[in-house]
Amino acid sequence: MIIVTEDITFIKSISILVSRLRLDRNIRMQVYVVSQRNLFISTILSKLFKIDIIDFKWNFFDLKNNHGTCEGQLVRKNFSNSFLKILDNYKINDNPEFLDYKNFQIFLVKRLMDGPFHLSKKSIINNIIIIYAIKNLMEKKGFIKATFLTENFPFDYLLKEHITNYDIDLKNLNYYLSFSFLNIFFKSIIFKKFITLKKYFRLLNNSYQFIKYKNIGNKSIVFDNDMMIHNPIKFNNPNSLDRKSTIYVAPNWYLSEQQERELKREDYNFIPLEFYPSKRKKNKFYTSNNQKFKFFKIKNFNFNINEKILYTRAFKEYLLYLNGWYDFFEKSNAKIFVTTNKFSYSQIAASSAISKLSGVSAVIQNSFYEFPWSNGILDYDVSFCFSNFKKDLEINTGSRIKQQIAVGYTNDYKFINFKQDAKLLRNKLLENGAKKIVCFFDQGSVDDTRWSLSNEISAKGYKFLLEKVIKNDWMGLIIKPKKPGLLKSKIVDIENVLNKAVATGRVYIVKSTDTNHVKNASIIPAYIAMASDVSVHDTMVSGTAGFEAALTKTPNFYLDLYNFNESIFYCETGKKIVFKNWDETWNAIINLFDRNLKFEDFYWNELLNKLDPYQDGKSFQRINEYLSALDFAYKKGYSKDDVLKYAANDFSNKWGDDKIMFFEK
Repeated sequence: MIIVTEDITFIKSISILVSRLRLDRNIRMQVYVVSQRNLFISTILSKLFKIDIIDFKWNFFDLKNNHGTCEGQLVRKNFSNSFLKILDNYKINDNPEFLDYKNFQIFLVKRLMDGPFHLSKKSIINNIIIIYAIKNLMEKKGFIKATFLTENFPFDYLLKEHITNYDIDLKNLNYYLSFSFLNIFFKSIIFKKFITLKKYFRLLNNSYQFIKYKNIGNKSIVFDNDMMIHNPIKFNNPNSLDRKSTIYVAPNWYLSEQQERELKREDYNFIPLEFYPSKRKKNKFYTSNNQKFKFFKIKNFNFNINEKILYTRAFKEYLLYLNGWYDFFEKSNAKIFVTTNKFSYSQIAASSAISKLSGVSAVIQNSFYEFPWSNGILDYDVSFCFSNFKKDLEINTGSRIKQQIAVGYTNDYKFINFKQDAKLLRNKLLENGAKKIVCFFDQGSVDDTRWSLSNEISAKGYKFLLEKVIKNDWMGLIIKPKKPGLLKSKIVDIENVLNKAVATGRVYIVKSTDTNHVKNASIIPAYIAMASDVSVHDTMVSGTAGFEAALTKTPNFYLDLYNFNESIFYCETGKKIVFKNWDETWNAIINLFDRNLKFEDFYWNELLNKLDPYQDGKSFQRINEYLSALDFAYKKGYSKDDVLKYAANDFSNKWGDDKIMFFEK
């Protein structure tokens, strides 16, 4: 028997010792520790009690199901439905009238997927991945039985449902005298007072200001946008969205002072909001201390104490956002809330807040995916998506939406502004000897091999292509990392190869980042693709960059490291665009050049109309027209239902009935 644990705490060490005493004293016990190895306790257990303390390591891509698909990605896909099912079983019967319980459930799913889970230092998703790592370990080492030790783990059924066909004992130790438990317990009690105190401290520090009508004025449309990806100066052209009626807000503020001055010069209204005090640096955020919707004590005794603490803490945070957004909407007389922050949780509370004022909520798709991810679960009246090629894509996660509007790829309006720059970049590499140019998009990676695509695996792609540049004097290479700000740590072991390739003059790497960020959203994939003859994206799971490249009519090849064989990008014909490894991908690139193949010769030519039915660079024009129709109907005095019907009919008349899908919310 083996024991697996995230860390070794006092109570876990007691449990380990009890298990050890039940074994033959001549047999050494093995304890696999995921992280936070306590050297003092480990030494005692090892030397005095014949217990081997082993660092538990695995490779994320070794955890596969019978079809070869990566279990970690499937967990991220299916988590929301599993957790919503649990919450339905624990449904609170004493809801106050103001609470939209389904809205809170969706908020809770998104919130719990963000960061450490309760007392664990790992996310809930990573804790589930540990279960699959234990299964993999048992298969490799021939272990018959294993124990997974957790401590004060709420809703442990989330782990248990993944223990199938294996003798794994989940032992959840509920110990209430530890510092970590007492800390989170008292924080959940004083949460409201603690947040209020922090806000007033920042008011005194002049970094906060309470929302007042005079700061906003009458603004019927509130556009929540981090401004880094979509700048209204660029996407509101032609001016289909009334500037006087629209205010842009952003909880995540990445604009430089120069960009703020440009927005003011063009008469755009904008305001940085922050309802939950963070460590973000900004001269002044606007916040709220509204307490219209008050906390009520949970009376459902089916919860154990850890579940009550987690639930209560999340509910208080939900109320913080619900009250803050309601205050902002009420003081601005807003009727329409639209957000680009699809994967954030604060905006779920905003959708409930605007609904309480008989307003409409909408969300805009920014990234491409063909499988729904649990942290993208939605609760909005309107969802602006690229296309309706998969009818129930969002509904399958447990989302609630009324209308799904196909508007096309929402980054397409930027393409035209990069065409000339793309020519200049291409000419620069051609002048240095390149005859054909390959561009490469990496999806981003992490240092630890256990939880996702690792730097080690990602760097192999870099090395492979850089070595090809060195060996082939006809080849030019353009690289756009997902997070240029973290590139240095990824390529530390291949710097010699990198320097040698760069010295040829035929390599260009995007290394700059946007203000206060590790990404560079100002340099778009289309710019890189338009300068190239072929592009490669090293993951198909979130294949936005490769999709964008294809929209420029540049052939794109995907590397399917996750084995998503059911993907729409697979085809049985000779027009393949998906490959399992770098050698296959390289052979496809050479074949493309040798046979002088064009975009039309690949499967993309059959796919694009399904993925973007327009391809005209007018996605945001359609969004703005829809929002304007909503605004017009509200100003005519229509009810919410009639407002939605009016905007849908207006859109259908312009773009076709097939571009809108309706659902029961």
